[in-house]
Amino acid sequence: MKKIFVLLFFAAACSVAAYSQSLDYEQGKSPVSSHEYVDLGLPSGTLWATMNIGATAPEECGDYFAWGEIEPKESYNWITYKWCNGSWNSMIKYGVMSSFGVVDNKTVLDPEDDAATMNWGSEWCMPTKEQQDELRNNCTREWTTINGVKGCLLTSNINEATLFLPAAGYIWNSTVSSGGSCGFYWSRNLKTTGAGSHSLFFASNSMSITDYSRGYGQSVRAVRAPEGWGPQLKGDVNGDGEVDVRDITALIDVIMNSVTDNPRADVSEDGEIDVRDITALIDIIMNN
Repeated sequence: MKKIFVLLFFAAACSVAAYSQSLDYEQGKSPVSSHEYVDLGLPSGTLWATMNIGATAPEECGDYFAWGEIEPKESYNWITYKWCNGSWNSMIKYGVMSSFGVVDNKTVLDPEDDAATMNWGSEWCMPTKEQQDELRNNCTREWTTINGVKGCLLTSNINEATLFLPAAGYIWNSTVSSGGSCGFYWSRNLKTTGAGSHSLFFASNSMSITDYSRGYGQSVRAVRAPEGWGPQLKGDVNGDGEVDVRDITALIDVIMNSVTDNPRADVSEDGEIDVRDITALIDIIMNN
């Protein structure tokens, strides 16, 4: 009986996957990722998203996030900050100095605390401080306006590809400050000599890597994630931090496209990616 159920489920999920792929192709999107990126020819090979998390166009400001939080909110301050007990010196995660709270020596965001990964999937993550520095050092900057939005247009010194960063400002409490005059973009790196985190800052005539208090709401511009990035949750084939029917669709995509190098797809952990992984995944979903 269970085998029949699995086969029926597989057939239904195949139809969903095929329909989903059809829609993606019709809209000019890759079936693997619905978010566009640009290759600036950077030495590291880093590929940058063309728009902010929460935006639908490159010039839109998108959402604001406190560092290490994965959802926007109405008010940004120490009372509402997820990783402290109400004050800047009571951190409960990501700390290297006892004067600021916990000392766990975690200086890079975990995937489950990465706003890019948790909103766009495991193929994306927030950039490192080094990747932001590389972007800054390998592009020519121009302060410009696109569709009424002021910001910084970066042109690669290597291949002349471009990337626009809107000057979205930042939020403290519920007020947007410096919107239209400055941009603040989180990296995924903690500053190791304080309670702040590194951020890419720019204004009309400057761009630098600096650090800001983690509770501020800032923009996030994602980069393509390294292989193996994402929450390590068994059955989480699509890397979104949950195990559900969407992972069955993702697993069927992997099998139908004969992908053999996706470790998250080997749900049965037998070294092969095949229908047995679908059975194992359904077991996980049904028993949750």
